[in-house]
Amino acid sequence: MHKIDGAGNLNGNFVNEDAAINRPPTEVTADWMNAVQEELANVIIQAGSALNKPDNTQLIQAINQLFLTQNNSPAYRDVLVISTPTTLTPADLNRLIVFNGTVATDVNLPSIALCPIGSVFAFKNMSATSSIELVANGTDVFDGVSLANVITIQPSQTLLIAAGEIVVEGVLATWLIVEKANESPKFSGVVNISTSTTLSAQEANKLIIINDQIGLINLELPLREFLPTGARYYFKNNSQTFNAVVRCDSLGDGVDSFDNVNNSTVITLLPGETFVIAAGEAISNPAIANRKWLVTSGTANFSGGVVGAQAWQNMTATRLENVNYTNSTGRNIFLNLLANRNIIANGELIVIVDGLSIVIAWSSINSNDGPVAGSIIIPNGAVYSASSSNGAIIAWHEFR
Repeated sequence: MHKIDGAGNLNGNFVNEDAAINRPPTEVTADWMNAVQEELANVIIQAGSALNKPDNTQLIQAINQLFLTQNNSPAYRDVLVISTPTTLTPADLNRLIVFNGTVATDVNLPSIALCPIGSVFAFKNMSATSSIELVANGTDVFDGVSLANVITIQPSQTLLIAAGEIVVEGVLATWLIVEKANESPKFSGVVNISTSTTLSAQEANKLIIINDQIGLINLELPLREFLPTGARYYFKNNSQTFNAVVRCDSLGDGVDSFDNVNNSTVITLLPGETFVIAAGEAISNPAIANRKWLVTSGTANFSGGVVGAQAWQNMTATRLENVNYTNSTGRNIFLNLLANRNIIANGELIVIVDGLSIVIAWSSINSNDGPVAGSIIIPNGAVYSASSSNGAIIAWHEFR
């Protein structure tokens, strides 16, 4: 394509006739018109449509289709299969790395300084028995609870990591653990947010890292109508303590909502969680279908009562008696304890919740020798600890 170059153009721009200065109008030449026509036609053809003379909406449809196709494409461009210890280079970025070995294997990452922010490695462990150890280069670290230099990909697990620098509790985290590789996005950049923010179309198709160490923050979406179908926001709550809330535009016409059972206008993103939302159609209410936000991946908690999945976890190895812990899951958890006891004295199994001491199990000196068990609900946000007055806690499980 080229700018107009017919007689009478002014530095490639059109000008009107001006008799006062004896200036003729710019001549619109056939070769320029053909070039413009070919350029526009190629966009429509590239999107998979045939040119249709009566249809004057083909160009905008083609642009939306190409935009959607790009953002639905996986983050990896090809596949690298490994079975032995491997050192990756920047040339391997945006690949899906598939491990099919039979022995636990180290995979060394290149220096983060050589990897553009937003580029990714996607991993799929095809082994049923052996793990992969991802080893960061030099002082590079992964974001997470311990900001470790090494993370493990378990058998049959998938994982996506992205290059991007953020500060987590005063420490620079350079590799971001984003989400499962089979749900991997292609985002155009990384945005760090630590305060309540109103998002715009400018942040669309970017990975939004919520790095909040102060308290709950609110993120407000723009009106759905301002974004093309298929536009996405990728969220990761990197706070270890605080929730983040994503809201539909509250100043608009009240039509926007998330596609779920209750058509909620609010999603709660718990510490460590990720999810992706897309601008698109929703079958729950066809009358306003093109105004919906769709949650396309990750775990989202809706204000209308749809909550993320919970599961029993064995916390015995990471919990100590008489040590305070905080329920920062964003929901109530169920605590179950098992303690042995000394048969020469009465015994109590005690849980302290926000300063209130609660006996959840008791055994007398005359009861049969054996362990004692008890359970209690820990409210969201509560500080709790546990102890056994005559014996020791031998099993600690939480439904969280």
